[in-house]
Amino acid sequence: MKDATIEDLLPLAPLQEGLWYHSSYDESGADVYLGQWMFEFDAALDEQRLEGAARELLRRNASLRASFVQRRSGELVQVVVGEVPTPMTVVELGDRELAEVQRDERARRFDLAKAPLLRLLLVRRGEGRHALIMTVHHIVMDGWSASLLIEELFDLYASEPATLPARRPYRDYLAWLAGQDHDEAETAWRAALAEVSSPCLVAPADGGESPELAEFVELDLSAELTSELIEAAARHSVTLNIVVQAAWAIVLAQQTARKDIVLGVTVSGRSPELDGVEEMIGLFINTVPVCARIAGDTTLAELLHSLQDEQARLISYPYVGLSAIQKLAGLGRLFDTTFVFQNQPGGGDVREIEPGLTASLTDARDYNSFALSLQVTPGERLRLEVGYQAKLFERADVETLARQLHHVLDGLTGDPMTRIGDIPSLPRAQYDEMVERWNDTERPGLDTTLSSLFEARVRDKPKAVAISVGEESLTYAELNARANQLAHRFIADGEGPGRPIALLLPRSIEMVVAMLAAIKAGAGYIAMDPDDPTERLVVMLNDASPTSMVTMDDYAQRFSGLDMNFVALGQPRTTEEIRLLSRTDPTDADRTAPLDAREVAYVAYTSGSTGVPKGITVTHENVASLVLDERWREGKSDRVFAHSPQAFDATTYEVWVPLSIGGQIVMNAPGRFDQDDAARTIRDGGATSAYLTARLFNALVEENPGCLVGLREIWTGAETASPEVFRTALDKLPGVDLINVYGPTETTVFATRHVVRGPDAIGNATVSVGRALDNSRVYVLDDRMRPCPPGALGEIYIGGPRVARGYLGRPRLTSERFVCDPFGPPGTRMYRTGDLGWWHADGRLEFGGRSDHQAKIRGFRIEPAEVEAALTRQDEVAAAAVVVAANGSGEKVLNAYVVARSGLRIEVSELLARLARSLPRYMVPDGILVLDRLPLTDNGKLDRGALPDVQRAASATGREPRSKVESTLCTIWEEVLGVERVSIDDDFFELGGESLAAIRVVNRVRSELSSELAIQQLFLTPRIVELADGIGQQTPARPALRRRAAAG
Repeated sequence: MKDATIEDLLPLAPLQEGLWYHSSYDESGADVYLGQWMFEFDAALDEQRLEGAARELLRRNASLRASFVQRRSGELVQVVVGEVPTPMTVVELGDRELAEVQRDERARRFDLAKAPLLRLLLVRRGEGRHALIMTVHHIVMDGWSASLLIEELFDLYASEPATLPARRPYRDYLAWLAGQDHDEAETAWRAALAEVSSPCLVAPADGGESPELAEFVELDLSAELTSELIEAAARHSVTLNIVVQAAWAIVLAQQTARKDIVLGVTVSGRSPELDGVEEMIGLFINTVPVCARIAGDTTLAELLHSLQDEQARLISYPYVGLSAIQKLAGLGRLFDTTFVFQNQPGGGDVREIEPGLTASLTDARDYNSFALSLQVTPGERLRLEVGYQAKLFERADVETLARQLHHVLDGLTGDPMTRIGDIPSLPRAQYDEMVERWNDTERPGLDTTLSSLFEARVRDKPKAVAISVGEESLTYAELNARANQLAHRFIADGEGPGRPIALLLPRSIEMVVAMLAAIKAGAGYIAMDPDDPTERLVVMLNDASPTSMVTMDDYAQRFSGLDMNFVALGQPRTTEEIRLLSRTDPTDADRTAPLDAREVAYVAYTSGSTGVPKGITVTHENVASLVLDERWREGKSDRVFAHSPQAFDATTYEVWVPLSIGGQIVMNAPGRFDQDDAARTIRDGGATSAYLTARLFNALVEENPGCLVGLREIWTGAETASPEVFRTALDKLPGVDLINVYGPTETTVFATRHVVRGPDAIGNATVSVGRALDNSRVYVLDDRMRPCPPGALGEIYIGGPRVARGYLGRPRLTSERFVCDPFGPPGTRMYRTGDLGWWHADGRLEFGGRSDHQAKIRGFRIEPAEVEAALTRQDEVAAAAVVVAANGSGEKVLNAYVVARSGLRIEVSELLARLARSLPRYMVPDGILVLDRLPLTDNGKLDRGALPDVQRAASATGREPRSKVESTLCTIWEEVLGVERVSIDDDFFELGGESLAAIRVVNRVRSELSSELAIQQLFLTPRIVELADGIGQQTPARPALRRRAAAG
């Protein structure tokens, strides 16, 4: 109230500071730290009596009259005033549903600077019936306090205030808190977190700083299972809380594929040292990290006792704020899940207020900002409520997660010596669905060769155009005749099955002729990119040992020292020799050996972890399993836009799919990809389908989507897809099927696909890679080779006929990566991708990154170890490390760190130039930073987290401030963050800034620059050079808070 007297100014408890920050960050967003309770009454209420009871409730409890503001000094304070408006409103329900009224109440934001932060909404339901909805911001009270408050409200309704005892005020708790030994508490927490090496995050993406109100999935356990869990707790001498907590930890371990779990656990914070604390009203709870080690050989008893023991050691220090605890660990946010075991006082769900009037609690919800939470309410039947952020999780997935938790809880009631790894994570029915039904993809007809498939199309439609490049084109009959002539040349040279031919040609009709000819001769081919450095091509040739190479005359000169048979296309003599050869299809009678589906069709080279590229041998059967997929016969893939580099496995799709189904290759002109040329080729060639790497797809959609007009489907993959770009593409390219695909070269280009025809097919945080294509079997397995439940992170394995033969000349590596498929037909294999993923409940796959350091950049798979090997081969480099990082645009790039040999100097520009002569362009690091030594962990491994940012170190050696505003901001950051020197290009959060530091910066800006800076603005523009531009345009600072004298 405007004339209210300030009774008290109090500090904030640690959690109150955190809640104030969350509310202040986005003042237009939802209040996520709410509690809401709804009671329905069996008789009419006296509305005036209830309002009087509410008024008396606020008078008796000073904490309900508190508002929260920031002083000029930066200090946050609670302002307790003597009188506030009674926060009760009466409304008619009319034709609305109570749930709708509840939602509307939750959507109304509280202004933390205006007390009371509590609302009572009395709903008239007709026929003398009422419902009461109480909504409160958790900054003034926790769930325990709410139960006390509700009891007191009903007692005040039924009796005189003078008959009720007074409560001990919240200010006494704050005084007790200030007197605790915080140094001792920090020492205890630092020890508890000493072995935590990384955050434990479950959400598939960062939910940002503006969370939404959670949604909930509820599950009531049976009375029988509840009783068994209580008995299990008693057998182990632990609480039921610990038993359920253990089950939740096991589920999180399965979800994250981790053995060391950090989960948030909400503790009551009501120390028995403080007399009367159980009856106090205010915010006492705290969410603290709990560590659980869940190795497969850990027994159930060991897990339960370790959880109980750890929490017993820390029970005396529940008051240290989460922000301070996380700062001690030095890892930023430690977890994004929380566990709450409700253990609150109160009269139960049904309570008699007075004779003839009973209130029934029909809904109760506590909300928070965590991505995922579990609230457990004890009773005859244990109730589980899984709260989730809908922008991060799909409801069906959370329902599956709740069932998984139920399944694990059931497993905890057995033998205490049961090993955690032996507790089944899937019911049998779900196992069968995931392994069998989701992989029911086998199609007949794979025992065929590519030459047979192509020649059948020649017979079907000899005069149809098979390939076009600009104005030049060949029909199926013409292409077949030219390929046959070259194939007969290969056979005459002694080439055939088991002897792949090297193809070093620009993207052209000649390239496709050579591919077909190598296939028809039975030899297969090795596709090589003329743009790759000669040194790398020689390594590949030495590895594969082909006896023939098809190339252009000028390319052949690069390999004059090699003992090979060169077929130089374009040379008059070669052209004349081939022209005189037979135009008929070669047969096994012509070939050096019979050709069957198990022979090699091509060898594709990818980056190798040993520093040498490795060749993947792909058979005719493998490619047939791709091109015979029913999807290609839907009519949208009949004219395929071909633009990929020759050595990129997408060429398999661009060439063999159209030629196997009677379609047309619409080939972009040779040379680097050009948007204008692509648009012209798509338009003039009538292309209907194209594959674009995610990087290229993103660039074209954002910069020039018009160049893709005319296509009916766009396949994209090789890197993580952007939901925002997919939404833009749907808007800019109406009617086009967008298909997000996944599959390594070892499984013949594509293994899964997800068709996006509308926004409903795009997730909030990710774009799924979908379901298995025909002739692919896809599994997500844990470290014991067991199928992971939906939502649980595991390694992706791919089985089925698309799995390649193996790595050329590398039997040991082949046996490590191509392993027995225990779920497929006897004798079949599956490929261990090294990729991580998880299933949605409906069978869609999500890509979750790599389990190692391998990466895909610009669509190409890269082993950083190969780049490191190239660096250490340089005379002046003693040691090197290569990591994948994001550049300023969010794109993945390679960063290299090098250490010079003693007495030698590294010139970065010269080093980059030499790398470009031995590595493809996409493998040359974007930046190189010279270090005195590489940072190592205690066990001697590279400490990747300690490597400095290459771009910042190279470009931001630190621009000095150019204005008074920039200079002031640099000083503020240096002092707030404890950093010796700040440049205008430094990022606040990369320098160690966090929420409370942001509050201090905002306050310093207000006092020193007389400008009102929103916390959100600091997140949006975290660099001084950007932030300073807007400072002068901000609103003037608020006046300082002053205590007013009490009225006489």
